[in-house]
Amino acid sequence: MKKLQATPIDSDFIDMLKKSDEVYVVEFDKFRIFVFDGNPALLEHYKFEGLILPTLFSVNTFLNSRGKPPIPWLCVDEGAVNPILRGADVMIPGVREKTEFSANAPVCVLEPKKRFAIALGIALVSSSEITPGKKGKCVKVVTRLNDEVWARCLELARKGA
Repeated sequence: MKKLQATPIDSDFIDMLKKSDEVYVVEFDKFRIFVFDGNPALLEHYKFEGLILPTLFSVNTFLNSRGKPPIPWLCVDEGAVNPILRGADVMIPGVREKTEFSANAPVCVLEPKKRFAIALGIALVSSSEITPGKKGKCVKVVTRLNDEVWARCLELARKGA
């Protein structure tokens, strides 16, 4: 994989993290989670060394409270949801809407009604290359709903509440 770019994170999200009183890191076999005031907010997956991105938990919390995800996003059609939840990467034909992002940028994947994110990943192509009729993968999924990272985030959030 090419060199990962700096994570384009919304400034409001960063400001929320800066205001935290208590910050700690929880280490797991394949990843670590950075917890801010009881909120499992950031993730570093060892498979993508040096990449720190918001957790799916914090993306959905931010989306729910601010009406937008804290990182670039794409929205998939209904037919793409179950394969992604089972661990598949995102394919270009399943993408219905997107914001602008470059190749190698972290992105979140929204379900068809854009109410919540179902996955986080790394863009394999830029958003301008995701066009109707094109085929192939466009996002390498790092974490998704109901995987181990999601389960650990829920545990940490319950402890912090």
